[in-house]
Amino acid sequence: MRLHRWARYGVGAAAIPLLLTGCGPSGSNVAAPTTVSSSASGATTSGKAAPAGAPAAGAPLSSVVSWIHAGSTVDISKFHTATTTDGTVNDLGSDIAFVSPTKKIECMTDDRAASSSTGLSCLVQLDNPPPKPSDNHGNWVGGWVDYPGSTVGVGSLHGDPGQFTSGTGNTLGYGSRITFGDYDCRMDSTGLLCADQSAGSGLQVSSSGAVPFGCLSKTTTPEYGLSYACDTSSTTTTERSTLPHP
Repeated sequence: MRLHRWARYGVGAAAIPLLLTGCGPSGSNVAAPTTVSSSASGATTSGKAAPAGAPAAGAPLSSVVSWIHAGSTVDISKFHTATTTDGTVNDLGSDIAFVSPTKKIECMTDDRAASSSTGLSCLVQLDNPPPKPSDNHGNWVGGWVDYPGSTVGVGSLHGDPGQFTSGTGNTLGYGSRITFGDYDCRMDSTGLLCADQSAGSGLQVSSSGAVPFGCLSKTTTPEYGLSYACDTSSTTTTERSTLPHP
């Protein structure tokens, strides 16, 4: 197993042996998440002129969605598998997996999980991952990002690689747009930008960190190093029907 790959996402060297013992909540044998060179060019010409750059922090969600929609739509059927370093291709069923061209952002859904789904989860090689809270005990992965839609969590405890044990998805090229469930995402050289219109939220992840959009605002939770959440009592959350569509 290539444990150095798992360590890139904010796992301390002392914690790596935990990955060999299957100490995660699933209690199953685990393998480190892996990287493969497979890619899915599958982008189709959208006929749209993309804006010069991704929306900056603080941009309205409508601008985020418009920018994502300007990307070239990929063939979603090419993103239902994950491949391990030994070449084993795992069928993910309805789940989605993809990786950035630099391999610094790996994302996967986990609808198969018995527990409540965390929506889209990504392993991001952060330059400055959030530190492990002093009162948390266990294997801290600073680059683990959960984005269920109405919340975002960065940095959390994981005894094993979870869904990423299945391997790595195909490459989502720069300028490509992928749509699944309530999510719309576009890969860019500046990072991955996603929106969940049903929640009225958006999120950009890159090595520089996580940038929230829409209804998301900073909050505090014991499970994550950094947290953002939508105020469900607020009337400012943008509904899906008010946002532009492709």
